[in-house]
Amino acid sequence: DTAVKNKYYSQSYTFKGERKMNVSSNLSLGFGTEYNYTKGDFKIHGNWGSSAKGHMDNIGLYSNMGYKLDDNTSFSAHLRGDSHKYSEENLTYRLNLTKLISDFTFSLSESTGLRHPDLFVLHGSNPSGSFKSMKTTKPEKSLSRELSIKYDFFDNASFISTFYDSSVSDVLNRSTSTGGYNEIIDIKQRGVENSLNFKNEFQKLSLTSVFSKSREGNGRPQLRRPEQQFGIKFSQKVKSEIFGPFNLNYDYRHTGKVEDWKNGSKRAKVDSTDIMNLSLSKEINKINWSLNITNLTNEIYERPDTYNQEGRKIGLSFRSKY
Repeated sequence: DTAVKNKYYSQSYTFKGERKMNVSSNLSLGFGTEYNYTKGDFKIHGNWGSSAKGHMDNIGLYSNMGYKLDDNTSFSAHLRGDSHKYSEENLTYRLNLTKLISDFTFSLSESTGLRHPDLFVLHGSNPSGSFKSMKTTKPEKSLSRELSIKYDFFDNASFISTFYDSSVSDVLNRSTSTGGYNEIIDIKQRGVENSLNFKNEFQKLSLTSVFSKSREGNGRPQLRRPEQQFGIKFSQKVKSEIFGPFNLNYDYRHTGKVEDWKNGSKRAKVDSTDIMNLSLSKEINKINWSLNITNLTNEIYERPDTYNQEGRKIGLSFRSKY
């Protein structure tokens, strides 16, 4: 047997400049520019290996405006133009209206978005030569509308619900054997995200839930998109007579069943998962020590299907500032 060495090198640079100004007590303006450069060079050996070598860059110009209609109502607008090395010129925007009524905050927004092809789609190859790069340079585009309602029922407790409806066109996809391409079928998504939050000087607790529905244009469920998710995040500053003060952090995430390629051959529902993580941290001599346990219950699961994920993992880390 012989050993091979896979390689992956990447470089990324971002330059950003912006200016903000208050025109009046009710009106603020801003504008700026952002340049991103990404370069990659990787090679993975073997029959199922892949490689890519190339770069892409993007320059964006943006402006934003905020206007206070009265003490309880505000409006904001954001406009951005991007010039991508391969996807060329595109415009995106975001509009938002926020209204305060007693202990409630209502927010209504509409926005558009972009997702460009990645380096492998643009410059990739495989050992057999069947993968053809740059079969598409067209970006994926999205349109989203959201209604958010926040209720502050105590000074340290709030409940937030966000209802959304969105569509995605020119969906980017990648065939592992031929190349990247844009789907003809659009995707429609809608759902509601909820969050119940409590906090005080020593504790924070967040309970979350997501109910969503994502369908392709032919009515079939979008692959690997769970329709139900639940979560718990809890943090506590503990004072112990034996160990002294330390911090405890716990999070739990339930991900419901999703439709996937079962055993890589047919579309079917795959099992849900329940993953818990625990972290204990303490500062000793100005060094922050942390004991981290991921997948606390050692659940055996695959995500996506046929891709085994790590079981329980225990790690010790430290951080120091100079």
